[in-house]
Amino acid sequence: MFVGVDFLGSKDAISTTPPLIDNITYISISNGIYDDLFGTDNADVKMSDESKTWDYDTRFHAKFRGDLFAGNVDYIASMVSSLRIKRRKNEEHTWTTIFEIPINENNDFNFELNDKYAQGNHDYYYSIVPVIEGIEGNINKNSIRSEFKDYFIMDKTISYPIIFNTGLSVELNKNISVVNTIGRKYPFVISNGLSQYKTGTLSFSLAPFDCNFNLEDGYNYRNQFEEWILNGEPKILKVWTGQIYMINVTSSIQIGYENHRLPSYQIQFTEIGDALNHSDMYNNNFLDVW
Repeated sequence: MFVGVDFLGSKDAISTTPPLIDNITYISISNGIYDDLFGTDNADVKMSDESKTWDYDTRFHAKFRGDLFAGNVDYIASMVSSLRIKRRKNEEHTWTTIFEIPINENNDFNFELNDKYAQGNHDYYYSIVPVIEGIEGNINKNSIRSEFKDYFIMDKTISYPIIFNTGLSVELNKNISVVNTIGRKYPFVISNGLSQYKTGTLSFSLAPFDCNFNLEDGYNYRNQFEEWILNGEPKILKVWTGQIYMINVTSSIQIGYENHRLPSYQIQFTEIGDALNHSDMYNNNFLDVW
């Protein structure tokens, strides 16, 4: 507004007819002091302050309050209570919530998260879903392929890459009893209960990526790993080919020193839950949201 007259759109404007322009991709204004810049698809909107509210027709509204921001984050932050980050495999239909971000101010929309529990060699859909008064908004999905090399063993906060001299053997366990009787040539094989889980052995040598095989760095790194791996807490074991196990270490760790620079480890583990099941992941403290 200049000496009481708008440039465009209002009854007191130099031109009372709002301009109709398709496919606007760039706007430049200069050589002046501007109160605001408002764009809408609705030609019936009057350019008074009270009418410049965000709706489905609004495209931008720059208020020039010390910045060039023209989006609707202020409007959204006042309505959205949180953002839910959801994930599902391409071939599945059920979404799993893996993170929930509380929204209290504009800066809360600026975040970076890492999904450590995605299977290797799989395609996923991810979605950011706004929550307004406890109700989820629309799901807009993006497809991402999960790929990595070698092995990882991790909990919620710590991850160890396993890349040297790796080996993995897994056994599928089920309670089966063989009963021999006097009057039968062949025994009865009885398989009762739902118990079915995997046990395995993971063998490897361990060194940090950035130690350049420095003996002191490698020694400290392995001490930290040994304390962590035996803390009794559940772990996730991921293999680049797609296997993923929720495990706990169930025996002493064997350490070999044939190579003084890279000692070899052998770990016995037992599967304690399903790493692909949201309930198991939540109950074992891998996920914070139900």
